[in-house]
Amino acid sequence: SCRHSGNKVVFHFMLTNTGLGDINDFRIEGNSGSTTIIFDDLGNSYTNQTITLGSSTSTSGYTLVSSPLLEYVPCKGRVVVSNVPNTANTLTIKLQVYAYNASVLQNRDYINFKNVPIY
Repeated sequence: SCRHSGNKVVFHFMLTNTGLGDINDFRIEGNSGSTTIIFDDLGNSYTNQTITLGSSTSTSGYTLVSSPLLEYVPCKGRVVVSNVPNTANTLTIKLQVYAYNASVLQNRDYINFKNVPIY
């Protein structure tokens, strides 16, 4: 779900690895080229976000978070997007993900959350 908090929107999500075996270093990238992409229903795009996955939180500027993603164990995540107008009703978030130095998902791929309502 997405919630307004001042001029920011906080998006909470949960990832579960359902059959790739334990992944020791699962990564989400943002703010570097064509990585994580965020739009609202008004056509605005956002590159200033903070991402949390498990206990790892990105820093401003280059955004990379890394966490183990054990098989069948849910992992909580969060994206905080700045400067979202109160008139925006939904966010579409395309997270660039990959398993670093593992035998699966060597190529970058995306997880899409489309038209998530903002409350």
